[in-house]
Amino acid sequence: MGRQTRLAALARQREQGDSDPIDIVGHRADALAQRSAELEQLADAWKSLYSSLSPDQKAEAAPLRGTYSSHGAKGRRTSSNAERRRER
Repeated sequence: MGRQTRLAALARQREQGDSDPIDIVGHRADALAQRSAELEQLADAWKSLYSSLSPDQKAEAAPLRGTYSSHGAKGRRTSSNAERRRER
């Protein structure tokens, strides 16, 4: 479930008075567990691909390391990404 879908569902719950905090946390835990499983699949796929690359290809792929920050979010700027942009 995407972020927009989750937010819309939470808004509907609030409007209907069904905003039990325990249910909300439970649903969030389920969504995080699903995202974790998806990231594990992605990591396994990248591991196989990356190990088959030549050193030159690995050097070309280096910018992809910043795609997933420690927050696990694609496209969010990390401090190291922001610092690199300032150095340009």
